Amino acid sequence: MVHRVRTTFGDSERTYGGDEFENWLFAPQRILQGNASGPAIWTLISSLVFDILRQNGYSNSFCSAISKEQFMLVGFAYVDDCDLIQSGQDPLEVAKSMQMVVQQWGDLMEVTGGALNLDLSKSYWYMVEYVWKHGKWIASDADIGTFDLVARNADNEFISLTRLNCDEESEILGLWMSPAGKIRK
Repeated sequence: MVHRVRTTFGDSERTYGGDEFENWLFAPQRILQGNASGPAIWTLISSLVFDILRQNGYSNSFCSAISKEQFMLVGFAYVDDCDLIQSGQDPLEVAKSMQMVVQQWGDLMEVTGGALNLDLSKSYWYMVEYVWKHGKWIASDADIGTFDLVARNADNEFISLTRLNCDEESEILGLWMSPAGKIRK
């Protein structure tokens, strides 16, 4: 069977499948674009990856304000986006922990037949430290020297991820905001 990707701009020129598979060293093992089961499959895979990271100790403990129940959070994912979270007392130790989480996330994606798609316009990080000023907590940029957070892409290259200042807005699920509370309207 020959497959094409269909978009609002028309069908793709390139195809995959059919007789091409005979020349491939490995047949594609990923969830193909447009697959109706794609969101459900991604939910299963990302949930397992988050569970493995939590079991490896990379979770943050939060207490719900209303129910007072404690829950563990490594991050959250929606469609093909993922936000990972680490916390602690020493900013440099938190950065090192995040480096391990990013590395293990990439390794676990490889196990599933995937890889990190590092669009540098969407791959960034914050290192936020909250300080008590004038009776309230204020987000500020933590000093961690020249620490560089890197991730391995599909070509097995290490890419430096951009560090944003805590008052720089970024897009998260369609909303532009910053850890300092600045929201773009």
